[in-house]
Order: sequence, then structure tokens, then C-alpha cells
Amino acid sequence: MWYGSHPYGVWPWAQDALGDGTPIVMRGEIDIEQIAAMKPDLIVGQWSGMTEKDYALLSQIAPTIATQEAWGDYGAPWAEMHRVLGLATGRQSIAEAQIARIQGRFADIRAAHPDWQGATSVVVWSGSTGAYSSRDIRGQFMAELGFQEPPALKDIGLFDSFYKLIPEEVTEPIDADALIWIDAGKNVARLNSLPLRHTMRAYQEGREIYLGVDVTAALSHASPLSIDYTLDALVPLLEAAMDGDPATVVSSSQQAGILPEVQP
Repeated sequence: MWYGSHPYGVWPWAQDALGDGTPIVMRGEIDIEQIAAMKPDLIVGQWSGMTEKDYALLSQIAPTIATQEAWGDYGAPWAEMHRVLGLATGRQSIAEAQIARIQGRFADIRAAHPDWQGATSVVVWSGSTGAYSSRDIRGQFMAELGFQEPPALKDIGLFDSFYKLIPEEVTEPIDADALIWIDAGKNVARLNSLPLRHTMRAYQEGREIYLGVDVTAALSHASPLSIDYTLDALVPLLEAAMDGDPATVVSSSQQAGILPEVQP
């Protein structure tokens, strides 16, 4: 993962898979020389800002899997990335079985929650009030649960942008049936000070969900290893937010201290 203090950049959902491995962690921009020094057999950058120049140089070091133009730098669906990786490593049948299992879990959740189908949801970064669109893996994750992007969000910024900054004086693009605030552990105070947050239906009806550091990271990674972790944590929170009763407490929001006072 690109942030956090976990050893080797490996978060809780991947600890068992790590075993006794000791991977080298690189942070920041792509460092061609450092990558070359590691003498890799395969270079994978399906969810990255790899440029054509980067690809040309990396391909001289080892076979390189770059982002696909159809998806953009950060829009490749998790299943497609896993499928390509399975093919590249000679583990295609294993990858397909893993994809089928996870997609089956999404299907079961959709079937158990018909009221979510066609409802709106949006994932918003609480540090800058930026929303992740349907071009991003976070928006795609919510779509796999049956949610759709708020129509007003599509009119903000570039149509194909994966991340859209929302002015503080504009609320409609993020006032969804389920508003999910993600955080890296330092933005609760800013969230509570947003001037127009109290005017939103999501606030007034108890439809806000706050995700702390670990679940934010799991949702943002959207890997086969992190998806189960995300679903285990997020589905109960969505059930509380979407039950139609403003008095129902969304536990993560309560623990973070962002719950509004319910009006009698």
C-alpha cells in the first residue's frame, strides 16, 4: 500500500499471504534505477501513473504490465487486473476461481439488499471534499453492491476524471443515499467543520458512514485480498445507514465523533 506504517507496506488483510516474506517497499514516484537494481522477472503497474516513457524504460528491464488506455491510470477494475496478473504469472485458473468467489459474494449481497439497487452512493475524501467517480475503483466497488453515482457528480469536472474536487459551498454532488467519508486518520475535525454539511439529507437522515484508516485503505486498494475485509466492515454500516431511520446509529460514525444530533 502507498501509505501507512505497517511493516513492508502490508496491511492486516494480507498478513497471512505475506508469510515470512520481506518485500522491498518503494514510495513516491517510479524510480527506474531502483527497480532495475532489484532485477525483477515481472513489473506490474496496472493501477499507477505509469507514463509511456516509464513503460519504455521499464520494458527494457523486464516484461511490464502497464495501465490499459480504456481504463485510465487508476480506473482498472479489480477483476480485470487480477485476470491479467493470473495470465502473466501462469496462474489463470487460480485467478479465475478467486474472481468467481468474490463476484459471487457481491451477488449474494445484492440479492439480500434489494433496496440498495439503484440507490445513490458516493465515496468522498474527507481531507479535501473530493469525490471518487465511477471511473475509480472505489466507485466501482459501490456499483458492485448495486449503488449508482449521484447524477450531479457527473457534471463536476472532467467526465472521465476518477477524482473530482467539490467546492465546500456545493453539496448536491455528494448528497447521496449513502455518503461514505474515507479518512487516513486526521480529518475528523475538518469534517465536523464543513459549513454546509448540516444541510445535507445524508447528514439529517443519518446516511453518513465514516471509514477509518484500515477500512479506507482496504477500500482504496480493492484487491482480492482486501475486498473481503472491506465487505465485512462496510456492509453492516451500509445496512445501518440505509434502513430509513435517522435514529439508527452508524457505529463507525459514532466512534469517530461525526454523528449529528438526531432531532425529535
